[in-house]
Amino acid sequence: MQELRRDLGVAKNQLAALMTLRQGQEYDVIVRPHADLSAPIVDADPDELVFMALQNRPELREITYRLRINEREKDVALLEVLPSISGFLGINYSDNKFLYNSNWLGYGARASWNLLNVFRLPARQDALEAGDELLDARALALTQAVATQVFVAKARVLSLSEEANLARRYHNLSDRISTQTRVQVREGQLGQLQGVREELNAVLGSLRYDVTYADLQSAFANLYSSVGLDPYAPGLNGDESIDEMAQALRELWFDRGDSMACNVASN
Repeated sequence: MQELRRDLGVAKNQLAALMTLRQGQEYDVIVRPHADLSAPIVDADPDELVFMALQNRPELREITYRLRINEREKDVALLEVLPSISGFLGINYSDNKFLYNSNWLGYGARASWNLLNVFRLPARQDALEAGDELLDARALALTQAVATQVFVAKARVLSLSEEANLARRYHNLSDRISTQTRVQVREGQLGQLQGVREELNAVLGSLRYDVTYADLQSAFANLYSSVGLDPYAPGLNGDESIDEMAQALRELWFDRGDSMACNVASN
């Protein structure tokens, strides 16, 4: 029981750090009834989740942008080899009285060519091609890693869902047994030792249920993170009031069908 309480106690310190509170500062957490996990993302096909992750994960977007930059660099390298032509146009004036015209208009064109760029082009093109191959390899490895994260996150949510359901059933059963045992001890049908044992089992059942439910919440958040979905409304900038932020989050979670998150927001 002390080990389970230790995990829950550390969680409160971590929550204080996330809220930028001073360590050791006292604050209260309102404990809401545990809600059943129900969201379309949990029931979605793993291949659909992987496709969603490939569209949303910023790591893959970064590689795509780098590939596009490499294509532009190839065009720049080719254009640098070509001769450059620059034109000029100007109005000239002189106070020399011996000139037939004291002002005149001058214009023309000037061409230049850096032959060193011609010799540098093959090496630069080879470097850009090697960069493309490296980015393709990184994209393939990252795609495999993202797919693995999605499958593992979904499997963990499903496993912890079953574990949380079992922990809830055990918690409810141990509570009923403890209540019945307390009555029997009061009436003298059972001894104090058995009553204490059942009270302890009820406390352990409650703590196990809390810890398992916390792990389930974490797994649920990891699943959203693995597919690259933002848990917050895109229009929030931090200047809204608490009620406005709560309303925006509630609308977003309702639209996505996250019943557990909606239950927390509505409470």
